[in-house]
Amino acid sequence: MTRTAALGVPTTLTFRGGASGVNRKGNLYSATIDEAHPLVKRHERGCYNVFVDGILTVMNSSRDRRAVLNYNPDGASPAPCDNLATVAVNGGAPRQITVR
Repeated sequence: MTRTAALGVPTTLTFRGGASGVNRKGNLYSATIDEAHPLVKRHERGCYNVFVDGILTVMNSSRDRRAVLNYNPDGASPAPCDNLATVAVNGGAPRQITVR
């Protein structure tokens, strides 16, 4: 995974890449950040603890499950500082969630 800080204030962090491993139940998983939509965090009030933009795909290879999280489903620019995202499981319709 690559984390890039932009110049200027407030600082914007951009995350690219992915990860994989085995969970506590012994199932294989992978998480991949969409190259065209990297995960973005902004260092400003209300944004410290949440991604404000980007798409993350999480796969559970052992059970053939896939979840796609979209942290800016409306495509707003700039992305709003909120804790709302959408998740689509196994290609189903996206539903809004609150990220904690």
